[in-house]
Amino acid sequence: ADIFLSGTPVEASGELDLHQRCPQLKTYLLFHDLDLKILKQWLNSPAVFGGNVSKAGIDWNSCGNSVREHIASMQLESGIKHLELRYSDQQPPLEFDSIRSVSSWTESGRASIAGEIRGESWTAELTHGDIESIISGADWPITISAQSPGSNAEINGTATLGEDQPQIEINIRIDIDRMGRLQWIGVDPESQLPLTVSSRLKTGSDALLADNLDVRLGQSDINGRLDWSGLDDSPQANIRLRSGNLNVTELIGLFPESTQTPIERKESPGKPPELALVKHWLSYPSADIDLEINELSGFDYAVQDVRLQGKLHDYLIEDGRLELQVGKTAFEGSVSMDFRESPGRVRFQTQLDDVNIGRVLSELGLVD
Repeated sequence: ADIFLSGTPVEASGELDLHQRCPQLKTYLLFHDLDLKILKQWLNSPAVFGGNVSKAGIDWNSCGNSVREHIASMQLESGIKHLELRYSDQQPPLEFDSIRSVSSWTESGRASIAGEIRGESWTAELTHGDIESIISGADWPITISAQSPGSNAEINGTATLGEDQPQIEINIRIDIDRMGRLQWIGVDPESQLPLTVSSRLKTGSDALLADNLDVRLGQSDINGRLDWSGLDDSPQANIRLRSGNLNVTELIGLFPESTQTPIERKESPGKPPELALVKHWLSYPSADIDLEINELSGFDYAVQDVRLQGKLHDYLIEDGRLELQVGKTAFEGSVSMDFRESPGRVRFQTQLDDVNIGRVLSELGLVD
């Protein structure tokens, strides 16, 4: 039979073979040249979704003498061939060469994906629990392994579909040989800094917890935890981070300098569409930040024992406290930071008593 879905023709077929000892049921749906503008209607979103699916299909196979037996023996297979997803007509699409998945009532499911992001090919394999465990609210295992040239990501843990919201507890590890591969999020494509990230992530009961966080980027390192309780009400998050060394020169060099205003950056056709998607769907909470850094490197002078405390809201830190030691001189005072534009702005106010100004200027390299 031919049916239409938002104007798109869909082939549908069903067959029940009663001549078998275990009556077999086979059904399938097949889509051709599906226009993804329908996502805008389904999601009721002002975003300009677009793209195309060359071919997509869903197959159901089962056998039994009752509905219960057919469900218990079901095997559901789906596949997509050549998917292009666009956030706007001016941006390069996210491309998926193929997506295939197999699920059943009593056996673990699996899926495979192959695609391309801004010229970088990648593949991913996923396994998850059986359908019975998933819909019954039981814990089920989940693993994801993704690879691209020079990059690897591994995720493993458990998930549960609770009554109110899903609960997930997973371990994550990401390895990238050079940050330039992440040019699709705005990183300088020439950056050679390696990145390693690992953490344990737990969500559920209106909370998000990321602990055992360990990040290594070039010569910089940082570890700590993020605790965000009450996701639905968007309360304040608590972020505690510690670093042995942060190389400021390396970090600043990750992103090319820009003199554009926020409006110009928003309208720029070269802006990565993935960032636009993230900012459209994700709302960042206010955050109570406590950051300690043993050494801040990349300067011509020694900066040590740095501690920043403050509240971050809408890319702003106001009425924060900053402590640091430059050479032999300790500074302590109020700080404000504004990251709504690029480059960001920092204002630091401090008071020095009984200090040798000549020595301080010399340690900063401002005088001989």
